[in-house]
Amino acid sequence: MKARVSTVTVKPGVECAAISRERLAMFDGGVMFFFISWGSRVYQRIFGEPELHHCDICREERTFRTVVTYKVFHLWWIFRWVAESNYARLCTICRNGARIDKRDIEVKGAKSPIPFIDRMGWSFGVGGVAALAVMGSVASATEGQRQDAWLNQPAVNDVYEVDMTKLESKPEATEMYSTLEVARVSGGTVDVRIPKGYFKTLRGVSAAVSDGRAKSPDFYEPQVVTYSLATLHKMRQDGAIVSVER
Repeated sequence: MKARVSTVTVKPGVECAAISRERLAMFDGGVMFFFISWGSRVYQRIFGEPELHHCDICREERTFRTVVTYKVFHLWWIFRWVAESNYARLCTICRNGARIDKRDIEVKGAKSPIPFIDRMGWSFGVGGVAALAVMGSVASATEGQRQDAWLNQPAVNDVYEVDMTKLESKPEATEMYSTLEVARVSGGTVDVRIPKGYFKTLRGVSAAVSDGRAKSPDFYEPQVVTYSLATLHKMRQDGAIVSVER
């Protein structure tokens, strides 16, 4: 016979939220907040069919129901797992009864009275993270292919985010990031404008590209440097050209 499951009561547990503050933007004092929510909650569920037993408290035959009480921990309400559980057969009148060995209830192959989302909710979280990782990997590969195509067919105003320490023979700092802007394309050569300065982080130069500073003529020296397409590809392979923006 199919078990019937119904919720009889919910006892609130402890709900917590932590805030991790990290400064992510190097410009305009941008700040991003990252929220983590975790906690636990106790549930009690009736399952199975009613049974008649003698109640020692009521001192007569009463209807008894089988009840499972369990605690669920969660992280962001997606990663969920059962931390502990116990079973009891309780009188529906006085609510007294006796515990039942869970081995007598959790028979292999039998349907669990604890909902799947509470027992295996963590698998949705893991699956979601795996799916995001796969999508991120595919997106990264697609973006890389697109940038390689742009490098194969350069266009005026293309911007190359570069690691200056790999372009200079004697770099003045250990971390130097900036941009080169394509000024002219002629056959197999490319003329690029040289930046006036550099950033200490790649995030800084990416921000300059995003907000348009790296497109401004004031960002670059008046002279240009000429590279062959083969040299640009070698710079890409060596990590000197970190990203290509169009």
